[in-house]
Formats: sequence, structure tokens, C-alpha cells
Amino acid sequence: MDKDELIVKYYRGTLTKSERLEFDSLMQTNEGFKTEVNDYQDIQQAFKLNEREDLKTFLNRIDKKNTLKRPFSTLFTKSKLTLIATAACLILAFFYFLNNTQSNEELYASFFEEYPNVLQPIIRGADENINYNAFRAYENKDYRNAELAFENLIKIDKNPNLEFYYAMTLLNQNNFDKAKKVLNSLKAKKQDFLAETYWYCALIALKNNDLKLTRKELEKLHEVDSTFKKEKREALLKRIN
Repeated sequence: MDKDELIVKYYRGTLTKSERLEFDSLMQTNEGFKTEVNDYQDIQQAFKLNEREDLKTFLNRIDKKNTLKRPFSTLFTKSKLTLIATAACLILAFFYFLNNTQSNEELYASFFEEYPNVLQPIIRGADENINYNAFRAYENKDYRNAELAFENLIKIDKNPNLEFYYAMTLLNQNNFDKAKKVLNSLKAKKQDFLAETYWYCALIALKNNDLKLTRKELEKLHEVDSTFKKEKREALLKRIN
């Protein structure tokens, strides 16, 4: 298996037994691989600090320097300290902004952010597959065409991860009722974005002025993954209690 894919699956906790054996072997014998694993962890920590940096920004920046041949292979070693410092500044600015009194709709606008494309990075010159056009439209914020493309993909492949991004295209078009229906259906399915599903369900409830449901979704999110958007979750609960 490709080393970059091994690293991603390791941090997602989805390695098979044979993949885990390969991963452990590389950690013991390949210093370059071990460095990439550690660098990826640092970047994950930066994402937890601000969770606002768009993955596309990193990919495009590195692509312009013509240093990236694969989505993640050199991402780990580029501008790591800059990313972490920027993340810290952004999170401080975010909570300073929240000190102002806001309506539920304004709170929604403050907390909502487009979920980045982490399944199908779009790189010039990369091999295209059946998912490419849907994610390209998504990254270009062409949400209507992304919606149509994901609809077609889901007809072919009942992949819950694709359904999650389909819900994101709806949410980015303010189609809250339809997005809510898709996200609620994902709660019972095996997928990689369960914590994200509860987070966006909480935001939809906030937008609809249903604070009781907002709290319920956030509590469930805490049960699913207590670290996901921990700072923002606690801040939002404090504002609506």
C-alpha cells in the first residue's frame, strides 16, 4: 500500500491487520516514513487548534512550487511551524470575536465553516477518477454542480463518506432541511465523519433556533469524540446555556 495512505488510515484508525503489520515494519526500518508520521501528527494538532485552514490552500501553495507529486508526501514537511503559529492566532481571534452578543443566526455564521476536502485532493496533473469532478466542483465552491455530481456518485456507490460531502454541498447552499435529513441518516451508518455529522447537525439546530436540540447534538458529539472541536463546542454551549 502507498505510504501516504497508510499514514492517513493509521490516524483514522482504519488499518487492517496486514496494513498495521506493514505500518509497524516501516516505523522500525524507515526513518523517512517515521518522520512523516510525526509531522502528520503535528499538522493534525494544528487543525484541532483552529480547524479553519482549508486543505486546498496547502495543496495549491505547494503545487505552485512544483514540489508536490502526491497529496500528502511533502505536505508533512512544509511550513509546519508557520501552520501551528497561524492556527494559534486564528483561534484566539475567533474567541475574541465571540465576546460580542450575537443572535443564534449570527452564532451559526460564526461557527459554521466549509468542511475541507480530505478524500479527493485536487492537484493539477493528478490522475482523475470517478470522484474527481464532484470534489473539484466542491473545492471551487460550485456547490450546485457538486450536489448533482455527488447525487450521481451515490447512485453508483452507496458510500456514506460521499453522502457526507453531498450533505455539505446542501448545507453550503443553505438547504438546511435536506442537509439535516441526509446527516441524520448518516448517524447510524459506518463512516469516517461521525463526529463531523453531529457537529453540523448541532449547527443546523442552532440556525433553526432549537437550542435544546443543539445541546443534545453537542452532547452526543462529546460521546462520539470528546476531542473534536472541543474548544468551539464548549464555547457554543456556554453561549446558548
